[in-house]
Amino acid sequence: MLSACAIFDSFGGRHDALVHWVRGGLTQKVYADSRLPESGYRLPAKSRWGQVAPAGFVRYRGRQFGREYENTLFACQFNTHKLVQARLKPTGATFVTEEQDFVASTSHDFHPADVMEDADGSLLLLDTGGWLSWGCPHSKIAKP
Repeated sequence: MLSACAIFDSFGGRHDALVHWVRGGLTQKVYADSRLPESGYRLPAKSRWGQVAPAGFVRYRGRQFGREYENTLFACQFNTHKLVQARLKPTGATFVTEEQDFVASTSHDFHPADVMEDADGSLLLLDTGGWLSWGCPHSKIAKP
C-alpha cells in the first residue's frame, strides 16, 4: 500500500513523504502504552518532500494522457501549490520514484486539496483557494 504521509520524520527539518507501507511493518512505538508489537525503525520513505502538507492522492489508471502515465501516482501538495506526478520503478521488493511537477502555480491562493480520476480518464483537481485561515502555517493570507 502506498500513501502520502504528513510529518513522516524530522531529520534535517520536517518531512512529509510518499510511503510504501508493508503488512506487519509497524514502526517504533509512539505511545508508551501501545500494545502493538515493535518491529524496529520504519522503512524509508519513497519520496521525502519537506513541509508540503500532502493532501489528495490517486493512482492514475486511465489512458487519457497516454500509456506513459498508466499507474502513475498524483499527489497534491497544499503548501507548495503543486500536483506532483510520481512514477514508480520496481527495485527489489519495493520501488523508487521519479517525480516531476504536473501542475504548479505561483499563486498563493492555489491550494490543491484533492485529485481523482474521472470515468473518461481525465483528472479532477480540487483547489480550496485562499480561504483557510487556521491550522496551516502557510495559510496566513486567508481570503474567507
